[in-house]
Amino acid sequence: MVLVVYFTLLIDWVDRYFVDMHRPNQLKGVLESAALLVYVYAGIKFFNRHVGSMR
Repeated sequence: MVLVVYFTLLIDWVDRYFVDMHRPNQLKGVLESAALLVYVYAGIKFFNRHVGSMR
């Protein structure tokens, strides 16, 4: 479920970037990019902590 949400957000971000949706409001584009990066970082940390310890 989390991967579906992540990839949906990623596809939406890429689509908006190439359609130049963020050009008029660059702050919104930067904030959305930062939020996506934080989400990826948190997901990797969660994976390493919970799934990585099962080995």
